[in-house]
Amino acid sequence: RNSAMHKAAAMGQCEAIGMLYKLGVSPVEPNEDGSTPLHLAAAFGHLPACKLLVSKGGDVGAKDSDGQTPLREAKLWDRRDVLAWLATLTGDRTWDRPLS
Repeated sequence: RNSAMHKAAAMGQCEAIGMLYKLGVSPVEPNEDGSTPLHLAAAFGHLPACKLLVSKGGDVGAKDSDGQTPLREAKLWDRRDVLAWLATLTGDRTWDRPLS
């Protein structure tokens, strides 16, 4: 089940993310699948939301229950702008190569 923060991240709603953060809602708490709001923002290609979540403590190296990171989610869904940005944070030099 997704929290309000997860839902806002999945929809790229930066204003809602900011408001929820001010109300004390965690930007890093995983859902039952182990996905953080950053995983969802990355999977849906919402770069501004990704940047906001990272600025609020979002972990670019967080792994969900399948071992996927936000960068891997962006790669799976071909969210190239998010992927390129996350790669600069993680130092991943293989982000533009096909998945094996």
